[in-house]
Amino acid sequence: TAEFSRAQGGFANITTKSGGNEFKGTFKFFWRGNALDGDGAGIDDPRQHGGLGELGLRDLRFNDFTPFLSLEGPIVKDRAWFFMAHEYIQKEDPVNALNSAFVTGIREFREFAKLTWQATPSNRLALSINYDPQKYLNQGLNSLTRVESGYTSRQGGPILTAKLTTILNPYIVLETSLAHFDERPSRGPTLDPDTNDNGLLVTDRNHNGFFEASDRDAGEDYDVDGRFDVFEDFNRNRQLDPGEDRDGDNHLTLSGRGGLPGGCEGILREDLDCDGRLDTFKEDQNGNGIMDPYEDIDGDGHLDLGIEDRNGNFYLDDAPLGSGVYPYGHRAPLPSDRDYTIDQTLGITSGPYYLDFSDSRRRVTVRQDLNVYVPDYWGSHDLKFGYVFEKEDFDRATEERPLLAPLILPPRAAPSTVRALLPAERRVENDGHSETGGLYAQDIYKPFPNMTLALGLRFDREADDTFGYAFFEPATERAIYDRLVALSGGEKLLTDDFQVGNNDGRHSFGIAGDPILVAAPQGFTQGSASLVDALNQAAIGRMTRHHTEARFVSSQLAALFGDLVTGGEVDPRRLTAHGVLPQQRERFRLTNNNLAPRVSFSWDPASNGRTKLFATWGRFYDKLFLSALVGEEGPDSINREYLIDWDGITGAGVPNNRIGLATSKAPPSATQVDRGLRTPFSDEITVGFERELAPETALMVTYIRRAYRDQLQDVDVNHELRLDRETGRWRDQIGATVPQPGTGEGSINLKLQRRADGKPDLYIHNFFFNQVLRIANTNEARYTGVEVQLLKRLSRRWEMQTSYTYSRATGAAESFDSRLGNDPSTLEQEFGYLDFDQRHVVKLNATTYLPGDWQVGASMSWASGLPYSVISRFFAMDNVDYQQFRTRFGFSQATEGAQATFIPERRNSHRNDATLDVNLRAKKALVVGKYSSGVFFEVYNLLNRDDLRVYTYEPDRGDNAGRDELGQRTAPLQVDGVRRFGRRFQVGFQIEF
Repeated sequence: TAEFSRAQGGFANITTKSGGNEFKGTFKFFWRGNALDGDGAGIDDPRQHGGLGELGLRDLRFNDFTPFLSLEGPIVKDRAWFFMAHEYIQKEDPVNALNSAFVTGIREFREFAKLTWQATPSNRLALSINYDPQKYLNQGLNSLTRVESGYTSRQGGPILTAKLTTILNPYIVLETSLAHFDERPSRGPTLDPDTNDNGLLVTDRNHNGFFEASDRDAGEDYDVDGRFDVFEDFNRNRQLDPGEDRDGDNHLTLSGRGGLPGGCEGILREDLDCDGRLDTFKEDQNGNGIMDPYEDIDGDGHLDLGIEDRNGNFYLDDAPLGSGVYPYGHRAPLPSDRDYTIDQTLGITSGPYYLDFSDSRRRVTVRQDLNVYVPDYWGSHDLKFGYVFEKEDFDRATEERPLLAPLILPPRAAPSTVRALLPAERRVENDGHSETGGLYAQDIYKPFPNMTLALGLRFDREADDTFGYAFFEPATERAIYDRLVALSGGEKLLTDDFQVGNNDGRHSFGIAGDPILVAAPQGFTQGSASLVDALNQAAIGRMTRHHTEARFVSSQLAALFGDLVTGGEVDPRRLTAHGVLPQQRERFRLTNNNLAPRVSFSWDPASNGRTKLFATWGRFYDKLFLSALVGEEGPDSINREYLIDWDGITGAGVPNNRIGLATSKAPPSATQVDRGLRTPFSDEITVGFERELAPETALMVTYIRRAYRDQLQDVDVNHELRLDRETGRWRDQIGATVPQPGTGEGSINLKLQRRADGKPDLYIHNFFFNQVLRIANTNEARYTGVEVQLLKRLSRRWEMQTSYTYSRATGAAESFDSRLGNDPSTLEQEFGYLDFDQRHVVKLNATTYLPGDWQVGASMSWASGLPYSVISRFFAMDNVDYQQFRTRFGFSQATEGAQATFIPERRNSHRNDATLDVNLRAKKALVVGKYSSGVFFEVYNLLNRDDLRVYTYEPDRGDNAGRDELGQRTAPLQVDGVRRFGRRFQVGFQIEF
């Protein structure tokens, strides 16, 4: 089939049958493509990776190919048969994402083979294999994401099934099946993370065992000016004087000190220490960077650190005299690797996707069903008894890379910063296992010919086994900490946001305020200090820390416990010495026993086949899918915020990828799995009736209600909100970080202060973690609908199906790992309409047969709009200087002369416009010679509607508008949405012979 925007095409469908009774085969071929000029870019075209909006809709190329071949026939006459089917699917769909255009694609093989053996007249054995490797291209894209930042997903695998059907007698049949499933899904970035192709991604430059954002591969172009930087300070005064700016970047390349390379770039340079002198000896024998006695071998009064004259011409060849050529000829410096970057100024995501994983998912299933028919026992019974046992194994290897979010602001307005989400561990291996067993019984009972009752009961036992870390409760640990601190009465421990007590504004000074100790002799009062110190030590020892050795920074924590800090950072080794133990790895097991009853009823009151009343009720249990249970194993992430260092090197001359002074270094976030996690389930009730209004015409009305309970959702349990006692509102004092008046953007004199940001502040429980996302049964969803159907069965050469549905779908999330629940301030706004909620849907399908063997059909649908949210995404600090990436529902409203006020809204409180879809199809049956044939013509989206589907609207994004490379004010994209692609035509023919 060829279908494309305002173009035409065709397909061929050929069915072939061989003569005789031995075997028969079918071959089909399906093609879809575009009729645009040949200069368009396909899904694998490098231009797809260039930039947002680089390609328009008219430039896209997309083609579909789906050949299909099947063969079947006997192996041994009347005893054994085979069936084989082979299909290849290449499908490419163009997407109009408002300001970008791209093509998503599917590559899939479908291989199926089945052998059937009639062993005895009452025993039939069937063996089958289904193999369906699938690859999905350009996934994870939207209006705000460049095509290069997508990823490719792979899934599918072989399913082996053996089924034995045994007829015990005419009324009893036993079916036994054994199946094995082995899937190897994976995800990889569209763009290779090693974008400079040097085989290097990170370098642990400070040798601390943790890869900071500054440890990424810096390439050779440290300051990102596109030119090599070499020694320039000829008079060695550490200032850029006239004639010294050799690379034209208006910046002095730092000279090396103590053997450090300074700001010199390029692996081919001879000036290894970036000092402008040719070193011919290795004089620094003890490696201390100082010219000790007898080390000046050549007597030049300068310490030579190595042999730099590679070509033996006794000249420093970084800049050959008289050549007029910048160092290394016209060769450009190797750029640094690109990162997955969310530009907060423009709101655009670019760079290679930050996450890879590869899974191994295996399942073995054993099942037996016994079907018994009892024709006459107070009516007829169709009984079914059975059991099923499944064993599943899940293994995953995950590799994660940094995610950066720079905010480039005009000079002197505020410091430009880069927020980073770093992996606590670059590679994590997960595993999980489950065993589930089920017993079920069902009776379809007909007490009368016009009435049917169905009763069923199913019992399932689920046991899941995986590993994680010792479970802890942050709020409980903090409560114990607060009580001990209150008892110690340490005044410094009761200040700022570490207040304890009942929030009544009164402080208890504990034993330090005891009248006996206050009035005691001086010696006894000094002795009480040991009691206070012991209580403080016990208080902090009640906390749990993350299992990694990542360091972090908190000014408040450093003020309270200064002896925990090394080099300005909280040292995990000192935490252990103070009794703050890391998470201990452990295996845990979740076991659930679930009982699910089901009942249904159908009745024809007049016993004439024209009226039917029916009702059903049932409880349906799902399983705890293992990919949700292994979250506790990692990968965990770390939030950081840095000032941007435009030089690209530290003061010591070490490349830092423009990552400057850290303004926030949070400890790792973590995921927890509730040890009492239950199996999600749904309760469903259906009530309706069907009535024949006229011959071959029936009306059916159905009421449906589903309640999805115990649904999974991750919720941050390590942060809370606090009320302001004076205003009665949530406190808003510390979220934003701004420079103090009179300080600049540089890392030397910059001083930061905290202020309100118009959103509720977050206060932490356990300050050795950032977020603690607990996966628990905290979510639910509801669906209620009424469907009215009018059916006209084929008679008098026409048929019709039409329906109207009124429905509501509400809940608190669509995915267990969504950002819902991550911010305590949004709990009141999260419950709302689900993203698939549609209030009204009308459908009409009709077909008529006309003279001349013509068949004409039409399908029409009208649906009210799907919901979307107005959101505000922003970074903010909590009370211990840990950065949070927050998502709230609503927008900020500016007030003249005052701080902007945030207007909260309920999630999915806005609606897209209604959509109307009209499709037509006409087919003409032909006889060509002795072959039956046919041609047809189809039109999709007849009205050529380009309906807009908005997913989110972010009006506050414009507040971060900056300036582009030309100095023009930029307006970030605020809408994530997709427009319908357009009208499509399809022409085809079919021949059977």
